[in-house]
Amino acid sequence: MCRIDDGASASLIPTEYPDVPDGVPEPQLWFAQTVAWWQNQRASRAADFNHGERLLAFGAGTTSYGKDGFNQISRAAHALERKQSSSRAIAVLVDPDTDLANDESEFPAFVLVQFAIETDRLNVTGYFRKQEMPHWWPINVAELGHLQSEVIARISGRTLKPGSVTTITNQPVSGGGVPRVAIPALDSRIDAANGMLDLVLPLFHPTAATKTQTLAAWRLAFDDWAPSATAAADGDPMPIVGLRELTTTLNQTAALYDSNVVGDLIDQMKLITATCDTYASASANDISRTGARAIWVTEVTQLRIRIFELVQRRLDER
Repeated sequence: MCRIDDGASASLIPTEYPDVPDGVPEPQLWFAQTVAWWQNQRASRAADFNHGERLLAFGAGTTSYGKDGFNQISRAAHALERKQSSSRAIAVLVDPDTDLANDESEFPAFVLVQFAIETDRLNVTGYFRKQEMPHWWPINVAELGHLQSEVIARISGRTLKPGSVTTITNQPVSGGGVPRVAIPALDSRIDAANGMLDLVLPLFHPTAATKTQTLAAWRLAFDDWAPSATAAADGDPMPIVGLRELTTTLNQTAALYDSNVVGDLIDQMKLITATCDTYASASANDISRTGARAIWVTEVTQLRIRIFELVQRRLDER
């Protein structure tokens, strides 16, 4: 169990936060964007779920809750608005119908959050079935601090200050390397307008982005999930959906321009995607997964170098 007395302070990245992804120029901005991604009301197309979808639109699209789902944070605020001492200001992130009925289903390690008023402060407690402490815990605490401020803003008729943030974790673990808490920049581009085109179009004709800016964007798209020597405790981040989307955009744009100038680049993109697919589907057996990871690290490291070379060459030719 960990407790922070001032929930408002949770929004700041710890001064000794480990393994900020390579290529990230502003750690605090990356930290805030990561927290915001996990609390977005709609999950990205690159992810099975996020936390905000479960909290703000629980059951969206189902018969029980309708198109927009059930906003549990609004309900928690309403419970405290009606009765200050209420213990009903809770929100759950696990749906037994979809999450527990299938042994292979993916669902959040963040299970439950409860809000409680103490005098003029709103305290929040989060329960986690498992938590990777060096990397995930600060993100989760920042999420709880964000939810704390959301509930405060929704309670009318009184002024509350952020109180404590408490986390309870049944299985705390530790690992090295950037974990899956880090949403690869390439996956983030999927939900952004023209996210992939911003990378691809400069390879065919001049755009508002300079050649230096374009190369930097390509590097960030591959550097921030670059394999580390030590495996992350909850799995290495891999933008498999983002890699497929980028490959598709390269193919479509090349066809539009009736050009084969990025043919070699497309081939390398297919190879790196296949390499990630192979590692992602590796057996859960520790020995076989360790062997698969070693191959993945070697191949991805080589393919990244080749992709950067091809992008640089194409920009120089243009």
